[in-house]
Amino acid sequence: SLVPTYYGESSVTERNTEEGATFGEAELGDIEAAVSFAARNGAEKILLVGWSLGAEVALSLAQRSVSRSKIAGLVLIGPALNWRHALDEAMRRSSLPAVVRHGLLRSLESRLWSRLARMSTPAKFEDHDWTEGDRHAELPTLVIHSRGDTDTFWEDSERFASNNPETVELVEFEPVPHLLEWNTQRPRFESHIKSWVDRLMSRSELQA
Repeated sequence: SLVPTYYGESSVTERNTEEGATFGEAELGDIEAAVSFAARNGAEKILLVGWSLGAEVALSLAQRSVSRSKIAGLVLIGPALNWRHALDEAMRRSSLPAVVRHGLLRSLESRLWSRLARMSTPAKFEDHDWTEGDRHAELPTLVIHSRGDTDTFWEDSERFASNNPETVELVEFEPVPHLLEWNTQRPRFESHIKSWVDRLMSRSELQA
């Protein structure tokens, strides 16, 4: 297993830690470096496992990576599949009116106004929205999620799976807060992943 750190997760001194959120763009480069490292060191099949933001990064990387031919599948837990939805809902829970919420979201996509949030580039919400019908998961993907998650949303995972019936398997867990599926239902969590990976590897061997 290779467990990389990425932007915003570590205190790497050579990086500008004063930069604001990038909603996956900066993180993509860090995980790409990890995938390239694995490929250079003999990895023939790579399974990306991502939680929340990391899950969306894994999805994007599976399409953009120079080593994408080696990526066999994805396991996504509580994935952030629609940043606009997640941010809007967080602001709504803070009692901000809709007109203010929508204005703030538009400002994050503006080159001028996003600088006030210390962002090096404007947000690209459309590029990181996997709930639209034209966004497809090309690789086998297991999604583990719960309706109790109020940071990322079961409805987004459900829509993503519905749009990709041939590649995405969605497993619903009992209602728990964000990313606590393993903590509260460990045997079931590990059993689902193991059986899914076994099936994935069996299919890969048959196709080889």
